[in-house]
Amino acid sequence: MNDIRPTTRARRGVALLFALVTVALASVVALSYAKTRDVTLIAADALREAAEARNAAKSGLAIASAMLDAGALPSAADQGVLFADIPLGNAHAAATLFDLETSLPATAYSRGFNLVIAGASGSLQSTATAVGRIRAADAATLVDVDLSEFALFATESIDIAPDAALARWSNSPFAALREPIAIATAALNPAHVRIGRDADAIDFVIGQAAPIPTTSLAADEALADGHIAIPDTLLLPASPLPPERLGATSDESITLDGVVQSSTRSTTDIRIAPRASVTVRGSVTIAADADFRIEPGARLIVEGSLALLVGDDFIIEGADIEIAPGGSLVAYIGGDLEMESAFVGPLRTDASEGRDATGLAAWDGGAERVILYSMQTDANRDDELASRWTIRGSSVVKATLYAPNASIRMEGTSALYGRAAAQRIELASGSALFYDPALDDRQGFTATESGIYNGRGRVHSAVRALTSLDPTALIQLAGELGGRVQSVARGHPLLELSSDAAHTAERIAAERQVAAAVERESSIVQSERNARRAGKENGREDDDEEDKRSTRSRRGRAPPRVLSVGGNHSSDR
Repeated sequence: MNDIRPTTRARRGVALLFALVTVALASVVALSYAKTRDVTLIAADALREAAEARNAAKSGLAIASAMLDAGALPSAADQGVLFADIPLGNAHAAATLFDLETSLPATAYSRGFNLVIAGASGSLQSTATAVGRIRAADAATLVDVDLSEFALFATESIDIAPDAALARWSNSPFAALREPIAIATAALNPAHVRIGRDADAIDFVIGQAAPIPTTSLAADEALADGHIAIPDTLLLPASPLPPERLGATSDESITLDGVVQSSTRSTTDIRIAPRASVTVRGSVTIAADADFRIEPGARLIVEGSLALLVGDDFIIEGADIEIAPGGSLVAYIGGDLEMESAFVGPLRTDASEGRDATGLAAWDGGAERVILYSMQTDANRDDELASRWTIRGSSVVKATLYAPNASIRMEGTSALYGRAAAQRIELASGSALFYDPALDDRQGFTATESGIYNGRGRVHSAVRALTSLDPTALIQLAGELGGRVQSVARGHPLLELSSDAAHTAERIAAERQVAAAVERESSIVQSERNARRAGKENGREDDDEEDKRSTRSRRGRAPPRVLSVGGNHSSDR
């Protein structure tokens, strides 16, 4: 007989166990739900605050933009603060302006700005930024006549080879504005600008003869088509007259060395020997009636203000010219410019930069501190006597090239950081131009708000009649326009018409007297220079580089005695 026991108690135990497990699970789920609900509420609050902070930043940006459009700028005492902690709903916002060039708090003298808006709600913050130009309050009376708004400007033609490059200087502070790069010829005919199919030309527009667009839509359509409308043909004014030839004059060739603190002049050549180092301090004028040559491995450092007058050719071979902070170089070149694997520009803050032709070179103050002018070589602008500027090898130049009576050709892997204006410009295979947008003050021919244009949208007749950047001509132009005139001319960056007509007349008369004296002296030197250049031109077309060097050594001069200029010199002024 089988012993069968009842199972009721066991089933009750299992049921009780299931009940306890169910209660436990319910408690865990309830606790988890409570915690999840707390986290959800916190997350929702954070999302709300983040959204409010973002909206405050956006609203603050709109408010700041409207204030800047109305001409509001912080004073020096404000440390760049445009407004601080204005309430916007449950959030608040603050706006600070920084100078685009210096990164310091912006002032009324800043040309561009970096606007930073901080929106905050609760513990969360959101930031909005914008960059822009600061328009002068008297912009309608300002005129910029040196065509620095164009990366390339030629009176005749522009040629860019298939594998040459045209782009912005990426490290220029104004590159952040991403404004189109303007290039043009005097006739404003795009057919005179030839760009190779595979050229690395980025974001550029070509000047075209057309009325100024009357709407922003029409202007945008022109830009999208690759053109910028300019209502009148353009002229390239002659370079300003060079300063007086100051200092002791020698009839011998001069070799510079050491520290130069006084002006000097040679009626023949001036040179800096291979691997020599020359430092210019103070305001100095160095004049060579013939050639000025800087030889391989040499270095010229300009700590002051250097005016360099070269009657014939300016030759830089494997050498460096560096401009220290606060310094400037203005060269007036009567003959050819020849650069072979050279560096010319601001003192490099990064010693490892070398000759960077990639477009990534440091800005270091930009292209404004070095200006190379061509001087008039023939009253009739005879092409046979026109200068030829050649930048070749691995040369890197950070400068403004202003050569109304010269052709500019870049070869090899050379690069120009800045801008160029000449009769003809050619970027050969492998070369590059990186435009410095800091050169454009938005007061020239590409800015419709400029004082260049009259009420009918045409260029003022006085501007069209301008033939020179000489201070006398600029003062006269300012008088006719009743405003202010800017030009690239170092030493005369801003010429303002005085409200006192008599005083203005005295200034113009004084400037004309100085200009006449300089012109008389220049005409004598120029006659001699033209005679030398005419003789040199006879064999020029068939000369290779070695022939050109030997031609310079066969100019019929007696072997010069070499003088040394340098060391501790006192000023001769």
